[in-house]
Amino acid sequence: MPRPRTWGWLVHILLGLGLLTSLLQPARAALTPRDRAEATLRRLSPAEKVGQLFLVTFEGPEVQGPILDLIRERRVGGVVLLREQDNFIDGPEAIDHVRGLTRQLQMAAQTEPTTALVNPNARPYTYIPLFIGMQQEGDGPPGDALLQGLTPLPSPMALGATWDPELAQRTGALLASELSQLGINLLFGPPLEVLETAALGSPGDLAARAFGSHPYWVSRLARAYIAGVHQGGEGRIAYVGRFFPGYGGTQRPLREDIPTVRKPLEGLQSSTFRPFLDAAAADGEERVDAFLVGHIRYQALQGNIRPTTPPITLDAKALQQVLQLPETRAWLDHAGLLISDDLGSPALRRYGETRDELYDPARLALEAFLAGNHVLYLGPGFIDTAHGLDYAATVQHVMDLFVQKYNADPLFADRVDDAVLRILTLKYRIFGEFTPAAADRPYARPFQPGEDQEVTFRVAQQAATLLDPDLATLTEVLPNPPKARERLLFIVDTYPVKQCSTCPERPVLPPETLQDAVLRLYGPQGQGLIVPNHVQTFTAKALAAWLQAPGAEANQPLDNALRQADWLIFVLLQIQPEREESQAILRLLDEFPDLLHGKKVLVFALQAPYGLTATHLANVTAYYGLYSKTPPFLDIAARLLFQEILPPGASPVSVPAIGYDINQVTQPDPNQIIPLEWELAQGTAKPQGPTWQLPVNQVLTVRTGVVLDHNGHPVPDGTPAQFVLTAGPQGTLVLQRVEVRTRDGIASGSLILSTPGLLEVYAQVGEAKSEVLKFQVIAAPTPTHAPTATPQPTATPQPTPVPTPRASEPPRPRWAVRVGTFALAAALTLAVTEGLLRATPVRAWSRLWRARLRAALWAGAAWGYSLGVLLTRPLRPLPQLGLALTLGWLAAGLAIWFIRRWVRARRDANSSRSTRVR
Repeated sequence: MPRPRTWGWLVHILLGLGLLTSLLQPARAALTPRDRAEATLRRLSPAEKVGQLFLVTFEGPEVQGPILDLIRERRVGGVVLLREQDNFIDGPEAIDHVRGLTRQLQMAAQTEPTTALVNPNARPYTYIPLFIGMQQEGDGPPGDALLQGLTPLPSPMALGATWDPELAQRTGALLASELSQLGINLLFGPPLEVLETAALGSPGDLAARAFGSHPYWVSRLARAYIAGVHQGGEGRIAYVGRFFPGYGGTQRPLREDIPTVRKPLEGLQSSTFRPFLDAAAADGEERVDAFLVGHIRYQALQGNIRPTTPPITLDAKALQQVLQLPETRAWLDHAGLLISDDLGSPALRRYGETRDELYDPARLALEAFLAGNHVLYLGPGFIDTAHGLDYAATVQHVMDLFVQKYNADPLFADRVDDAVLRILTLKYRIFGEFTPAAADRPYARPFQPGEDQEVTFRVAQQAATLLDPDLATLTEVLPNPPKARERLLFIVDTYPVKQCSTCPERPVLPPETLQDAVLRLYGPQGQGLIVPNHVQTFTAKALAAWLQAPGAEANQPLDNALRQADWLIFVLLQIQPEREESQAILRLLDEFPDLLHGKKVLVFALQAPYGLTATHLANVTAYYGLYSKTPPFLDIAARLLFQEILPPGASPVSVPAIGYDINQVTQPDPNQIIPLEWELAQGTAKPQGPTWQLPVNQVLTVRTGVVLDHNGHPVPDGTPAQFVLTAGPQGTLVLQRVEVRTRDGIASGSLILSTPGLLEVYAQVGEAKSEVLKFQVIAAPTPTHAPTATPQPTATPQPTPVPTPRASEPPRPRWAVRVGTFALAAALTLAVTEGLLRATPVRAWSRLWRARLRAALWAGAAWGYSLGVLLTRPLRPLPQLGLALTLGWLAAGLAIWFIRRWVRARRDANSSRSTRVR
């Protein structure tokens, strides 16, 4: 048994080595999501890796049957919940049902597989949580999958009409805070699309589902929304940007047809692609997590387009051209993830049948993966009908083919490994760790769905837009709100929707919503301005029936109401050719101008505002854009009707009927005087007083204030600007002209005051001009030394924000000693020294030599520590400290060894000499 003395030196040695090892080994907590993903990837079998590549769907509101097999046995990477697949239920239990559904799905992923398919080499089972995705854009159908229980949110276009990124961020945060509590971690949110004027009103028009028509503002609002999703979801929700790399000005519906974008490449990069590229290049929370690659053709990337030309989803050459752009290349290096659009969509099925004479889902899946998609979304139409397979069998067949190719083709295996590494990295960013508790961790605050409508009301208030006429004209034609004796008739467009195929129908907009808001605010229970018996509501469907037979007995109530009304208030949704009633209001405006004569006619557009033409507006007193159909927007409509508020918003899209062009109104307003600020080179004092006197050849940096557009918002980034330096009477002689571009509405540039005399500086941005700065430039005395090169004027297109000064401690000298580091060094030295001394035999080392060894080790440690401080930054408890001390100890040990050996040699020599003398 070891002696007590042995235990003592052993403890000291282990203590020193433990402290040193802790410095040299990285902490486990420092592992990045990619580090964890790489470790997990090494444990997966080929079948498990292949399973992660697929997003699947299932039918019904319960987790049972084929979906369980796909999750447990085939280890699919994720599931998408769909309204058309009846994954949701109706009624007050809808929210609890979704939460239970996502829990059941994650629990299925925690169950070990029962077959050997997943684990042929008897590897231990590796649990990987599921992606659970859902489409939720705001404003209800058609962009929302879940129609009940969540807070009603504004449409993306309503956010665009506010021109306020903060409201976009708050909306995204509210949505994510609710969805994350339901177990949703993959959000198919508002598309990052730029609406093109040529496509407005076409079957392919996204309308209010997009933020707007200007690339800069779409990009800015989308990035704010993405940041809000990351903040509100506390990092638990990944945002999927659609439809990469941009829908463009196509007129065909994306799901039904493969559209062709015919823009040149420059136009694509500056407009169609821009929101996607900016979202990829953004920093921090604004960066998009994944892109859904749309089934789209691009003439600029693919040349002449034929029916057999594949969409970019399947075209590796075309897709790689986009992925090689600097923004997307950097994003991919940061583990960006590409998800294919639905490989079972009607558009892709039609393409497959045209090219191959049959729909071959396995071939399309392989082509989509080889084109560069990392995740394959297999929608409910992904069925191999040619071989008589159902959905689950088709998915399993495709997975088997991928596993076979993985085992046979090393290049394909590398591609799969890269894709799975990206998938796992994103999952680790969402979940933190792969444990059941991480997949179902509680949220920070209680879930109160549908109660926080303050954000939506703020958006409705800020988005409300008076489209026609202008405000001055409106006060003339509508000097007063409705009076108590006047009759109001509301005609509301609506249509039925269902949460599931067996659920009851509900109106997408209850017809009485606006009437109820008017009576609540201005009826007997409100301000008492209106009599309930003088207010009526009919639907646009009833109006369509009246248009077919105005004199029919069934239509008599509406006929009487139309003729007796003093105010006609029309509430428009999106005009769709397949819905005859959506065009009934337009027909009334066109075909019955005599009926409207003498009445006050108001139109509220609850979706995109470009449905009316100039002919329609000739019979309209006031035309408002509200852009969304959720209840707070109807409340704002009531307030506008009674002139309680003024509409502050501006349309984010062009409205041809009123001559409103988005590209023109975002140009600088010529009626503004742009303020200017100036400063000298760093370290040069700025002169005081009313007259600014500066020496010749002084470099002057000039910066504008925020330049505003016609709507009063900052001009888009990249707006051309110029700074001009002039001399002579009234500034007629132009000395310098520096061209720059704005950023955040501000332009900045540098000028050289190269000529003595009175010089003037001004800026021009578009047709807007700035105030004029005047400088008295003084000639310098003739120098006696060699002349120096005159600096050239420089343009600064992107001004550097001036940081707010804050107190900080004075800089430390290079030789500064940090108390914590010094204490740690002393503790290490004490442990190592005493451990070595206890390890050395007492008989071999006298007390004197043991004291010398102790002193040498302490001296060596001090030397190593000092050397490290002098040659590097102040040492911290990092590997540099351990290395410095180790070098010192080695030097001290070698010194003692040489000295002791030299002393022994001298002693032995003296002893031999004494013996010979005797």
